[in-house]
Amino acid sequence: MADGRLQPVPIIACTAATTPDERERVADRCGPQWEVRDYHGKRAELRRDGAGVAIVYGTLDPETFAALPDLEWIQQHFAGVEGLLFPELVASPVLVTNVRGAYATLMAEHVLAGLLHFARDLPRHRARRDWGRQRDDIDPVQLAGSAVCVLGAGSIGRTLCPQLAALGMDVLAVKRRIEPVPGATWVSDLAGMRPYLAQCSHVVVLLPQTPATEQVVDAAFLAALAPGGILVNVSRGGPVDTAALLAALDAGRLRGALLDSTQPEPPPADSPLWDHPRVLLTGHRSCIGGEPEVPPFDLFIDNLALWLDGDRQALACMVDKARGY
Repeated sequence: MADGRLQPVPIIACTAATTPDERERVADRCGPQWEVRDYHGKRAELRRDGAGVAIVYGTLDPETFAALPDLEWIQQHFAGVEGLLFPELVASPVLVTNVRGAYATLMAEHVLAGLLHFARDLPRHRARRDWGRQRDDIDPVQLAGSAVCVLGAGSIGRTLCPQLAALGMDVLAVKRRIEPVPGATWVSDLAGMRPYLAQCSHVVVLLPQTPATEQVVDAAFLAALAPGGILVNVSRGGPVDTAALLAALDAGRLRGALLDSTQPEPPPADSPLWDHPRVLLTGHRSCIGGEPEVPPFDLFIDNLALWLDGDRQALACMVDKARGY
């Protein structure tokens, strides 16, 4: 520097859980001109050291963000960013990336499991001990020949739609940009989807949680569907009006709902969702049980290489902070 003082070494702060080997990978990639530090569970230390932090791997709260004046980029280690996009961060020039699509295959399989669980009426079978007898109370339905509305045809939806089509289902893919989606019979945006809903029995919710998606699945939406379908939500709870969903289940307009996320999450202890015979809660676990397409930490390493090479606009999974995803 012109005044003779040394420029401090910039810091990569890991607020997500990382192993020593993973932090060593980061150090090897960025070289000795950077310092890699573990701040998982150490918010007070991160605020104290904040002036040197340029990159965060993980997430931040508003108070900690305010203590990081040199921050340029946050690599979120999961897909949802609604808790990270507080007003100060949205208004700042800090770039945000996430790992959307990393668990697309696992989450698509979770959706299929939920649809088949209720379509084949499996809960009633579990309760029976009368092998071979007529089961008049068992009421399975066939998914083939029915139609499903996939709300949010992003990375998970693009994986799921061909799988639904392979089951013989017609698929309405709802997304912001109207463009062909493999496996989809129809494509629409949120504003134009209503004329298609009467042809759909089933609903899969894959929407981010933003003001534009709040309670998209409301009483009017559910009333517009063909009766007797199944709802599966593996995204966020905000897009689904819980009271309207329960009313539709109680009235028999829906035969079942698999909810991997709710609003609030978890549901209150006295919520009817816990014991409802037509509801299956899976506790935000739709992405476990297998390998992600791209492990989140590997995506960070790939993005870090682009960042260090100065190719910042090429970062994978860039978040549009204004839109909220």
